[in-house]
Amino acid sequence: MDSVLKEKIAAVKLKANRKAEKKVGKLKKSQSKKLQLQRKLGFWMGVGSTCVVLCAAATVAFPVVDYVKGTISMRRKAYEQAAESFGACGDFLNSKSCRQEALYNYGGECYAEERYQEAHDAFAECGEYKDSVSRVESIEREGLV
Repeated sequence: MDSVLKEKIAAVKLKANRKAEKKVGKLKKSQSKKLQLQRKLGFWMGVGSTCVVLCAAATVAFPVVDYVKGTISMRRKAYEQAAESFGACGDFLNSKSCRQEALYNYGGECYAEERYQEAHDAFAECGEYKDSVSRVESIEREGLV
């Protein structure tokens, strides 16, 4: 009877081991799927955060580039181009006042070349910069536009 009992115990142990192995196999598959999902999620989170960083860098870098272009254009006395570049900068540094200065100089240049409509428009766009208002009024009063 001992051998029959030992066989039954061995059979129960074998059955329990097979069940345990199946559970372990299922757990390994589940963990493998979770790991794959975590890797995919990590990859896409990395891509997303990289995009955010690049966008943030672009909002800082592009105004700098336009500002430098505007400064170079001012030195070359390409005032219309400088006004355009400074206008693209938005609120970056002192780009608004630099744009006004470029427009004012462009207006003066146009006036000297007897392009009165362009001079009028440039001075008018300057707002109250220097004597822009009086120059606009003078051009209008003289009937040059």
